[in-house]
Amino acid sequence: MRNLKRWSGSALRAGMISGFFCMAPCAFAGTYTSTVKLPTLHSKNYVYTAHVPIPARVGEGFIKNISWNWNVHGWPRGLQVYLCQTLTRCIDISRQRVGSRAIFTQFLSTEPFFFELKLSDPGRTPVAGQAGRLTVNW
Repeated sequence: MRNLKRWSGSALRAGMISGFFCMAPCAFAGTYTSTVKLPTLHSKNYVYTAHVPIPARVGEGFIKNISWNWNVHGWPRGLQVYLCQTLTRCIDISRQRVGSRAIFTQFLSTEPFFFELKLSDPGRTPVAGQAGRLTVNW
């Protein structure tokens, strides 16, 4: 009986410690959604950028999934839209106004995103930008 009590106390402590470590990664999980006004495109072959603001209380963790929604007036020919985290880390979302991908997974949730828009020939200017929205899950 005495050994059982000692074992129960040890098991309880071990369970609490493993529970603490199991919950630690979950504490850094989260989601944020942010919206930015997309610019009006006045010139062809010029890259317009719209930086997505990061909310103040975003925890740092590795990205699991991103979702986006963007809109401009009409659906102009020659419009290219990219969602980027750096100048070399971009995805082409030109024909996906609404979408979701498990991409940027090895990168941190605290790194900023931006939309890049470019109008090529035979597109007509101006193109009125509306809203770009991004949801990041980490």
